[in-house]
Amino acid sequence: MFCRKCGAQIPDGSGFCHKCGTPVGCTAGGGMPEKTGAAAGRQPAGSMYCDRSYGPFSIAGWFHFSGRMSRLEWWGRSMIMYLLVILCVAVVAAAAAALDGGNREPAGDGLKAAIVIGSILGVAAVIALIVSGISLDVRRLHDMDLSGWWVLLLRVCSIIPYVGFAVWIGSVIWFGAVPGTKGQNRFGPDPRS
Repeated sequence: MFCRKCGAQIPDGSGFCHKCGTPVGCTAGGGMPEKTGAAAGRQPAGSMYCDRSYGPFSIAGWFHFSGRMSRLEWWGRSMIMYLLVILCVAVVAAAAAALDGGNREPAGDGLKAAIVIGSILGVAAVIALIVSGISLDVRRLHDMDLSGWWVLLLRVCSIIPYVGFAVWIGSVIWFGAVPGTKGQNRFGPDPRS
């Protein structure tokens, strides 16, 4: 096993790197917690994937609520999520226009089935994007050493007419501009290190 910070070789079962003192709780390449001895079945405190080896398109990076997320990662994942929302809306609108085609006659069975399947897939995509957005915001709050429950307050306030848009703009500025705490906090190690 190798230290993920300095690259020194570490004997299996070590808790810290003998060269730089970095806590060792993850394998160097896999990103999953090492399962040895008494720690088998438990993950290291603070993060599900502590070496951040997952990429922006991995499922694990989009749907977990533990750990911290830097501003740069939050911006990147948020932009990808908004582009996916725009793409889903465009595809649904184009499909609806193509299926309708100006025809005012009752739809056939095949068209009804396509509409039902498309609606189910659309609802599933919307739910996935909502959960993903909440997980991004929760981990960004964790980086600022705040509880993820603040997201609930922001989501409730964002549905209030006229106030919701201001709350949404304020939360984007807050998540995207306020720096996280330096070093380790109660939610895990610094994602920038």
